[in-house]
Amino acid sequence: MIPNKLITDADRGEFLKKLDNSDLNPTEWEISFIESFLSHPSPSFFWTNGRRVSCDRMRMVYGSESEIKMPMPITEKIAINSEKADDGCCQYTIYDQLKNKRTYCNQPAVMRRKNGFRFCMEHANLASTELKRFGRTMHLYPI
Repeated sequence: MIPNKLITDADRGEFLKKLDNSDLNPTEWEISFIESFLSHPSPSFFWTNGRRVSCDRMRMVYGSESEIKMPMPITEKIAINSEKADDGCCQYTIYDQLKNKRTYCNQPAVMRRKNGFRFCMEHANLASTELKRFGRTMHLYPI
């Protein structure tokens, strides 16, 4: 993975500080990474491409949380090229290695959120599991 060019090192540092002060539960490795950044004598010299990538991955996980409010900016290269998922199909996005881009799942949808977002059973379970990691829930309704 290449570091996101839309994020500066100062933004990464701000994100790590917000994550450190939040009530979220990062992994032990992530906590160690944050502590390493905070204890570094010169934060501007802390950043290497590997550390930038690690921070960007944490931002993908935690950046959209209400306590952080720093969602991951999407570059044109990884943005979804299709306009919308097929009617009645899952709208969850997955990475298609053959096409080298993110696309919609497009499996038949069996559940939906109140806002109308549709899920196949596999991705409904996956999204629910991920939300439980953060102590949150998602209400789904059968289609």
